[in-house]
Parts: sequence; C-alpha cells; structure tokens
Amino acid sequence: LELTIHGRPITKKNHTRRTRTGHQIQSKAYMAYEEQALWTIPKESRINIDQRCNVQCIYYMTINYCALSCKAVIDLVGAPSSSELGFNVLAKGGKLVIVGLFGGASPWPLAFIPMRAISILGSYTGSLGELTDLLALVKSGKVKPIPVTEHPLDDASDVLHALHEGQVIGRAVLTD
Repeated sequence: LELTIHGRPITKKNHTRRTRTGHQIQSKAYMAYEEQALWTIPKESRINIDQRCNVQCIYYMTINYCALSCKAVIDLVGAPSSSELGFNVLAKGGKLVIVGLFGGASPWPLAFIPMRAISILGSYTGSLGELTDLLALVKSGKVKPIPVTEHPLDDASDVLHALHEGQVIGRAVLTD
C-alpha cells in the first residue's frame, strides 16, 4: 500500500521530546502527523489493518537545488505558504521581495530575520492612475512593447535551456 501524505514532513530529529526526568516521548506535532498519516489510508484498506505496521517514509524535496542558497526571491503570490518557501531558501544576507497581495500572517519566527541577516521588502506595482498614464505612454509609442516569441510545445526543452542560458529576450510562449 503506497500513500502520499501532504504537508511538512516530520523527521526523526524532531519527532521526540525529552521530559524533565529524561524520558523521551513523542512530540505533539509528531502525534498529529501520525494521526494525519492514518487518515490518508483509504477507508477500504483501513478496515483490514488489525496489527501494528512498519511504515517507510520517503520525502521528495522539490527545491533542493536552491535550498538556503538563493540571494533573492520574488514572491508573486504573497500567501503565507509562498512567502515561507521563499524565506526558507534564502541564503544568509538574502532578500525576499513580496509583490503579491494574497494576504495572511508571516509564518517564520522574527528572530530568524536578524540571525540570517535577511531583508524583506514589499513592492506595490502602482495605482489605477499610474496604470492609465502607462497605457497612454504605450499607445503613444514612447514605451516599446515587450518582445513575444511563440514556440511549438515540442520545443519546450530547448526554450527552457535558452531561458536558463539567458538567451530569451522578452517572453517565450509555448503553443500547441
């Protein structure tokens, strides 16, 4: 039986806590994680479980190539989950620029900001009046449009490689 448990993985280093008397007991967070794991088992399979099972957990890190090494992150959503992801991958002295206006509370401890020398900036794109002024400049021809090149979907790998190499000017659009 294979299961996918969504959410933040609980690792062995933080699944127990030590009491004042020196005994190790499961943390509340780990017990909640176990409860969540149990409810991910399909109901029809859960009926047949009548003894303890050994479970092997495998975690897939989606951004391990960037973890704690990015000098700057631009959060275009501005949600707690996207801001937390951006914050977590910043290197010491990095900058997190939040553009999106989704809203919510900051999920990281305030002490981490000075400890990692991180700068958090907000960037607001402008008012409706400024947009009207910008569109007038575009219509008058004073602002050149962003170049847009279309590529067939079959060339996606080549386009991504060109983007990675800094060879794409403007926008590259994949079409069917």
